[in-house]
Amino acid sequence: MYNKQLSKLIAIITIATFLLSCSKDDVTEIGGPDPVDPAAPYANGFFIITEGSYGQTSGTIQFYAYGADTVVTKVYEKENPEKTIANAAKTSTLQFASVYDNKLYLTSKLNGPVIKLDAETLKEEGRYNQETSNWRSLIGTKTNEGLLSASDGVYAINLGTLTPQYKLTSVSAVNTGDMLHAGDYIYILQSNGAKIISANNYSFVKSFSNINRGFAATPNGKVWASTGSRLIAIDKNLDTSGVALPASIGSFGLDAPTRLTASKKRMLCFIIRALTFINMLMAIRSH
Repeated sequence: MYNKQLSKLIAIITIATFLLSCSKDDVTEIGGPDPVDPAAPYANGFFIITEGSYGQTSGTIQFYAYGADTVVTKVYEKENPEKTIANAAKTSTLQFASVYDNKLYLTSKLNGPVIKLDAETLKEEGRYNQETSNWRSLIGTKTNEGLLSASDGVYAINLGTLTPQYKLTSVSAVNTGDMLHAGDYIYILQSNGAKIISANNYSFVKSFSNINRGFAATPNGKVWASTGSRLIAIDKNLDTSGVALPASIGSFGLDAPTRLTASKKRMLCFIIRALTFINMLMAIRSH
């Protein structure tokens, strides 16, 4: 996205984040912002990830402190001077972020890096660059282990070194996007449908060929996905129920996050429809 759109973008994302990602209980409403710990300035709020402008600027991170009335922009650059999230040509765009074990992981498509930050200080702790790559999303699964999706499947990675270890054979070697680790299962969105694998050994469990949007989890243990025109609930037994949507959930494809999220405290699932002109992800830490 272009720099001239940034102020408009941040305003819209801020509104959408509160409407679509947080319950009223998630925000401090009385007494102003929560006190900030100088040693952990980003411990109490959420991040907004923006992709940058292709070939011109790199993606970056904005931060909203719970109870504040503004978004602080370009916090990655502030905490990591002279570093950039994009490749040297700025032709990679930041698309996904996830918080796991108090680390913030960033992934970029089109030959971009995988980066690990301390989620409380945003200081960069490591990065992995591969000459040719097309990463999609990253999730933590076990101690010092995670999964990294790409245009050609899913890789197990070492979260310490951020290096891929091997490609999973339990799912197709096709374009892969969003992933979610919930309970005993990992939910994976691929170009030929949604796949569910065991969180223990990554073995194949079940697939849904008609699901092409996902995923979000609510506190009752249900994982939410969509066919585009129907919202689908997947329970702990991997049985499904669905409801027709008044309007279809849009998609930029598997190289951008699905516009589906859920409350961390209430049984509410939300669809983001107002932001169809951008690719973005809100990496949200529960309050």
